[in-house]
Amino acid sequence: MKKNKLVIEKYKKINVKIVSCDFRKVFFNIFLLSQISLIGCQTFNVATRDEAHSQNQQTEGSGSIKSLPIDTVHKANPIVEINEKGEVEAPSQLPTINSQTGNEVNKAPKVGIIIGPGHLRSFISIGILQEFQKAKLPIHAIVGLEWGSIPASIFSIRGQANEAEWQMMKLRYSDLPEKSLLGQAISPIDVSQLNGFFQDALSNVTFDQIKIPFTCLGLDLKNRQYYWMKKGQLSQVISNCVAHPPYFKNKANFVGAVDLKLASDYLKSVGANYIIFINSLPSPTVGSVFDNSNIDFESQAIWGIHQQNLARANNGLNGSIDFVVDTSAVSAKSNDFDQRREMVRKGQEIGLTSINKLSQKIKF
Repeated sequence: MKKNKLVIEKYKKINVKIVSCDFRKVFFNIFLLSQISLIGCQTFNVATRDEAHSQNQQTEGSGSIKSLPIDTVHKANPIVEINEKGEVEAPSQLPTINSQTGNEVNKAPKVGIIIGPGHLRSFISIGILQEFQKAKLPIHAIVGLEWGSIPASIFSIRGQANEAEWQMMKLRYSDLPEKSLLGQAISPIDVSQLNGFFQDALSNVTFDQIKIPFTCLGLDLKNRQYYWMKKGQLSQVISNCVAHPPYFKNKANFVGAVDLKLASDYLKSVGANYIIFINSLPSPTVGSVFDNSNIDFESQAIWGIHQQNLARANNGLNGSIDFVVDTSAVSAKSNDFDQRREMVRKGQEIGLTSINKLSQKIKF
């Protein structure tokens, strides 16, 4: 424990020094702090729920974002709503978490889907969803992490996987950062560059108009707090979940967050009793997420940690995940724009295999 304290103090000092640095370094250090906290050391100043409520009352009417402490989201899992104006509200009543596991699902499974991060590898999830839909898998709710938020949000509107493919194919090469010359690292662009694509793909649909419950997770870098996007127009808030290094700058201190436990808890809170995680990242033993020739060190480190953490879902995350769809067989990198259609096709193959396995575990 003494050694852990020394490590924590080291990163606290680093955190003070990076105030004027770019957001990737801020995100990197906050990310490292969060990993340290997961092994048993508390690195954040934590408020009680009553203190959080008091803080929220003080900020009402000021036009600033109201916040909840990061561990309150982890422990109590309140659904914090953010609309397109940046207004955040805590619910008056916390949702009840359904504690059912896959072993308790008999005649009426309610499947919750988590589409994991992976930038352009999120196209793989589209093919998987297509096979799930063909097999009439009862999808009750869906969560997207990082770029997984995009196909998840499109699918949630009508529950149509083919619609997700059609809309996702509207993404243009010019919407993404250009490859740098002479081996220099890619410079992240403002996520607002995707606004036109989001508007085309999601139109003016609001959260209360979608067919399948959906949310995505954002991390407030300034206050180190997680928020669910649950209110307003999908096209206006989705960027809070998509902005993530190495390609996109943060949006008003928000970046896309990756937390499977929170995603699973949300799905259970809205009634899902069987949780499926589509891991869009390759296994750490297979290779890196990106073609690293143009990726800065901080981003490589962040995504390497994502790979390791998400790979643990294969062990169920203490009952949080019932089934993992592994996409390691797809060799395309997360920045391989030309392989989009091939990723969808490979996803269909993986989806079909997964349906055969699922049919032996749950009744649908």
